[in-house]
Amino acid sequence: MTFTWTDLITLDVAKLNEAVTEWKTAAEELAKLQGTVRDGLVKKSEAARWEGVDASVTREFVRSAAKEVDDLRREAKSIHAVLADAQEELTRIQKQAKTLAEAARQGDQNHDPEPDPGLLVFDGGGGKVRVESSICDAKGPSQRTQDMIRWYADALTGLVTHAAEVDAAATRALRASHGADPYNAGHAEYTSLDQDQLPRAMKLAALGEDAKPAQQAELRRLWQSLSPDARAQLWTAHRDDLLAAGLFNPSVKQVAPDRGSGKHGAEDPGLDDWGTRMKMNLLVIGADGGDLNDASRHMKHYLDNTGTPMKLPVDKMLSTTRASRLTRTIFCSRTRQRGASRHWPSTRGVGAARLRCLSRHRTGTTTSPRERTAIGSTRSAAHART
Repeated sequence: MTFTWTDLITLDVAKLNEAVTEWKTAAEELAKLQGTVRDGLVKKSEAARWEGVDASVTREFVRSAAKEVDDLRREAKSIHAVLADAQEELTRIQKQAKTLAEAARQGDQNHDPEPDPGLLVFDGGGGKVRVESSICDAKGPSQRTQDMIRWYADALTGLVTHAAEVDAAATRALRASHGADPYNAGHAEYTSLDQDQLPRAMKLAALGEDAKPAQQAELRRLWQSLSPDARAQLWTAHRDDLLAAGLFNPSVKQVAPDRGSGKHGAEDPGLDDWGTRMKMNLLVIGADGGDLNDASRHMKHYLDNTGTPMKLPVDKMLSTTRASRLTRTIFCSRTRQRGASRHWPSTRGVGAARLRCLSRHRTGTTTSPRERTAIGSTRSAAHART
């Protein structure tokens, strides 16, 4: 049976907490009983001076009874640990889900330039969450609203998936603790859900950069559920793999800042739009008549709106722009600093490098000088160029 949004929201964590308390009490009482049996009945049976068949059978029966009491104690302790861990995790996840759903329903009335509408959250079935806008618009929801709907649906579905994984881990641990025989206690012993979740986390972390998006998401959820000690074990074993799998990549709420301008050609241009286009065409003509040929060509390509790529003269732009000249000046300065830090004894070599940098800065060429002068060398500037 699939764990759903309704299951998460309606989960009675108070009742689950009562079960945790009851199993804790049971484990404590069984621990007291086990101590009484061990220090009383078993000791007396072992110390009794009797022999024969009855004595052997009775001693074996007492030992078996003491072991069963200890098995019950360990099973109750294991069940309590599993339930306590699951209760803590599910309570935290449910709180996050309710807070996030309430934020979606409230929207953001203070958002500028227009408020964000409230969103409706539904159970989409199959562990999915469906989110819709609470406002019916003839034009349909804006791009920002669509982004918000998608983000909330993904985030809430992720919480449902996380809760389902915790529930499944608790189910497996409880079954292993109880065993298949209702008359025989003492099977697997758990101190937390780490013993079920850590092996899975190790397996996913080992994938490293080969982990698929769904596996990366599961690994992040497991990391959140693991205790600090289990995280330390996982980190020690797979530090590089965890980083490669993007465990700590930031999660950003990616939504459009506003309604947006709509699809291309959704509206016909008005008089103001035609006026702006005429002004820009005049600027194209003026720039073409001056010394702004590249700017003129770029703007004309934009106004023509052909949708075809435009080839840019990158080398020419780098050799003529002021920014490029400034970059070369900084590069030459750093070259001189590197030369000085290497304690070149030849000041003429360093001076020559400076002259070459300045000459290139003035002429506007794109060639960047590289020093290959060996320590102690006095080669001329003509031979220092590579």
